[in-house]
Amino acid sequence: MNINRQTMQELSNIVNKHITTLTIRKTSESDFVSGKQLFSLYGDKMDIFFEIFNAKASIQKCIPQSLFHYKKYDRAYEFVKNDYITSSALSNFTDKMKDDITEYEHFFDVVNIGTDNSFIDSQKDNIFIFCLTDDNFTERFWKEYADDSKGLCLELEITYKPCDIWYDLNRICYDNGTEFQFFTEMQNEIYETFGKHLLIDGIAKFGALYKRKSFDWERETRLLFQKNHVNNMFTVTESNNKKYMTIPFDNQLFSINLKSVTLGKNLTVSQKTEIENLLIKKNIKLN
Repeated sequence: MNINRQTMQELSNIVNKHITTLTIRKTSESDFVSGKQLFSLYGDKMDIFFEIFNAKASIQKCIPQSLFHYKKYDRAYEFVKNDYITSSALSNFTDKMKDDITEYEHFFDVVNIGTDNSFIDSQKDNIFIFCLTDDNFTERFWKEYADDSKGLCLELEITYKPCDIWYDLNRICYDNGTEFQFFTEMQNEIYETFGKHLLIDGIAKFGALYKRKSFDWERETRLLFQKNHVNNMFTVTESNNKKYMTIPFDNQLFSINLKSVTLGKNLTVSQKTEIENLLIKKNIKLN
């Protein structure tokens, strides 16, 4: 056994020790490659961590249900009128008081992978998200996401279409500080032993499905795309240095049924008339 194989075997043993209570699957020395600064896990063994993380941010795309999206009036009206939604690149979020890039980067602090890693950093312009909730009763949504009740709440039902193109509809994992402790401890032991961390390519998406416990009032589900996976299926545009992906209600991956619209209590008279006329024309329920 040469030194490289011995190293990979020791690395595999460390990983298996930390995942043993979470899965019956194991890694072997052939599942890892070593770079100058990082180890990488590749191939189908990456699924081990996907299964573990998906259990914490559960997949929803096979469960038809109503979900809600709160939006400022002008953009929400365009969604209703033109039968599309827009997802936002992670790099769009720059408000450090409540932005999802902060949550994204915090995830990598938790799992002990630096966000200055070139692969992780590149995902901020590759991962696009559309935020939903199963809660349409909490007044706080109207204040924080619908322009202080001057916007709309859209009730959407997403129906999955069988396809081989990657996307996700997942519940957010709200971490109480212990959900990913196993990964932190594993990384610490790997670094103490080898002076390197372990990078799993697909881990980037889980940074977009993770938030601190203080956000759990949102009961959030996210529709998540990687631009390089959907290729030219959806149009990406840029406005004011922010990137958006236009998702038609009917597309190759899924269909969106706009079931109803709830009006913010602070809409102007002209806005209320405008949206009510549009809903009548499109035969969409007004709440």
